[in-house]
Amino acid sequence: MQPGESGFFVYHVPSGQLVGRLTDSQLLKSGLYKKPGAAHRDLVESLAFSPGGSLLASGSYREVKLWRHPRNVQKLKLANVAQKDLNAVTVQPDGKWMATAGDENIVKLWSTANGKLAREFPDTRRQSML
Repeated sequence: MQPGESGFFVYHVPSGQLVGRLTDSQLLKSGLYKKPGAAHRDLVESLAFSPGGSLLASGSYREVKLWRHPRNVQKLKLANVAQKDLNAVTVQPDGKWMATAGDENIVKLWSTANGKLAREFPDTRRQSML
């Protein structure tokens, strides 16, 4: 990475070698960004790799993107993924399900095939403290 350069870079940790730079082609086509490396319109706050390493979920302000190896991005239209901040995202080992957690203290389970919400798990600890 050069000074002043931003983006979504992926490194091979043992060797320290740059493996790739993830870019959402739709962001380039929109004209918002001129150079490759734009993965989200806001800061990426959460990342999760599937155990096999073929799927990466990246979470940003109110959106999650799935990156499939080699470089295929799938932006899921998740209805109400978070009220404001998406704090965590994780993917099931087989890549069929994804869980998200946002600022409203609810864990949501999503289908990665169609982006549909399957179930919500509210934080019951907060309710019992009131």
